[in-house]
Amino acid sequence: MDARYAFRKNQLLQECEVAPEIFEQVIPRLYTFMEPFVKTFQGQVADQHAKTYVCGLLSDVEHKNIESIGIPSIIGGG
Repeated sequence: MDARYAFRKNQLLQECEVAPEIFEQVIPRLYTFMEPFVKTFQGQVADQHAKTYVCGLLSDVEHKNIESIGIPSIIGGG
């Protein structure tokens, strides 16, 4: 990666930090937004998996895949 690009990317990422309190307000709105899409899944379990997956995409896990998103929700009960 070009050094100038890496430097500028780091600057942009530092500017994009979002306080955790902001997400506390966003999650209920996100669930409301997701409702029409999640209805296409069948059952309550699928609904919860969809919510876990989307919250995982918003999390700070290193890799955004099913395993790294799902394991903390199993271990932590979240």
